[in-house]
Amino acid sequence: MLTNTDIPLIAPMRAECSPVRYDRETRTFCSALRLINVDREPLIGRLQVIIAGLPAGVSLADATGSYWGNPSLWVELDEILLPGASITLPILFRRKGFWSFLPFRYDVLICLESRQWECPSDCLALAIA
Repeated sequence: MLTNTDIPLIAPMRAECSPVRYDRETRTFCSALRLINVDREPLIGRLQVIIAGLPAGVSLADATGSYWGNPSLWVELDEILLPGASITLPILFRRKGFWSFLPFRYDVLICLESRQWECPSDCLALAIA
């Protein structure tokens, strides 16, 4: 679990995860992460979405950065994300070794400019055939 004394008690975003599906062509487990602006203010800028707590052998296949040793995705908000609005990001997991899929939970941390929040997420990756 990532901790930081600057994380406010109420995050301006909430994360929701879709079920995971195996893509035989790319040999990845595909999911989607929906980020919802639950703040009263619009958001704009560059987001760093950090995926923390992945089990050993599982990686974020489409990572574009890292933060404290955790894989991350950089997302440019080209338009203002109004209160209640959301964006959906594809998430690709890769597992080393045997291609079975075991359920796992992961945490989502969002950084926007110089601020960061731990998003309420409780993401559980479950494979769907």
